[in-house]
Amino acid sequence: MALRRNKEGWDMAEPKEMTEYEAMARFRVALNAHYGPVLVVGKSYTTATALEKLDASAYQTYFNDWIDSQNIELMD
Repeated sequence: MALRRNKEGWDMAEPKEMTEYEAMARFRVALNAHYGPVLVVGKSYTTATALEKLDASAYQTYFNDWIDSQNIELMD
């Protein structure tokens, strides 16, 4: 469980359970919405696709950090 701020102070937030596939899809939507398209030599890519293809290690690190920040628990 993680701490969550509410009007009265802090309480424990239940983790959101989802599959890795669903979490990855939500991460991609959030990443693309935040940063918008990326141009590479005049060709447009989504931010998620560009990051995943150009730096897979950074993509995975950001995904893991996002899961933690969103209080997501991956199901098997």
